[in-house]
Amino acid sequence: MKEKIGICLWSVPQDNDESRIRFAHKLGIRGFEIDLGTVSDGCPLANPEVQAEFKNWRKELGLTYTTLGLNELCSTAMTDLGNHKIIFPIIEKAIEVAVEMEIPLLQFPSFGVSEINDAAGFGATVATLRYACRAAAKDGILIGSENALDLPNQRILLDSIDDPNFRIYFDTANPKCMKGLDGPELLKDAYERVAELHLKDGFQDDKPALLGQGESDLEGSIAILKEKNYQGWMHLENNYHQLPKILGLSLEEVIKKDIELAQALLAD
Repeated sequence: MKEKIGICLWSVPQDNDESRIRFAHKLGIRGFEIDLGTVSDGCPLANPEVQAEFKNWRKELGLTYTTLGLNELCSTAMTDLGNHKIIFPIIEKAIEVAVEMEIPLLQFPSFGVSEINDAAGFGATVATLRYACRAAAKDGILIGSENALDLPNQRILLDSIDDPNFRIYFDTANPKCMKGLDGPELLKDAYERVAELHLKDGFQDDKPALLGQGESDLEGSIAILKEKNYQGWMHLENNYHQLPKILGLSLEEVIKKDIELAQALLAD
């Protein structure tokens, strides 16, 4: 498993996508979750010229793009049925990009304005994810919901979206740090439908932490992955914009420490 430690491209504080990729590559990272981009910026990865750049970096550096994130959904609420006229075209565009870029998984974050807080928001989110599953099915693309639902509602979500290409995108910190939930319990219960993971740690006051040094019980989640013989990718998504200043270390030192901590936790 430790060979499949990647990183979310947006977590690397550099000036542009190329510098982010080359910085992470220098640290030994070969797997990336990349992002479609925002509507206000025209969803840059939908641009064929931008796609060509990413393909060139992939070929030159031997990279794998495992997932395409739709972080625009943190600003355009899936929880509002009235936004479907905006969100559905974004989904269609993301599927086209995933096909062209040979990316097998789309990640739908239920955070920011898309956080699920009531029955209406839950229903609207289910409708969005059902639409995405239907639209992506013909191309064999998986749809992954990243959320901080409690165990009963996570089960209802899985039961409500009865599509073979629906998955959970699990984050090791968000359940505890955002909602005070037991992350390992959620991971164990949903494991058979988990597509991929974000490796992250922190505290309930929103302060980030190196892996294994926060309150998320990362060790408990890793123990489940080892027990289940998980073979997928795990992308670092710690707050590398703040951690270097908090720890008094360079960005390179902090990411290297997280890689080393992750490898140690994943070791047999």
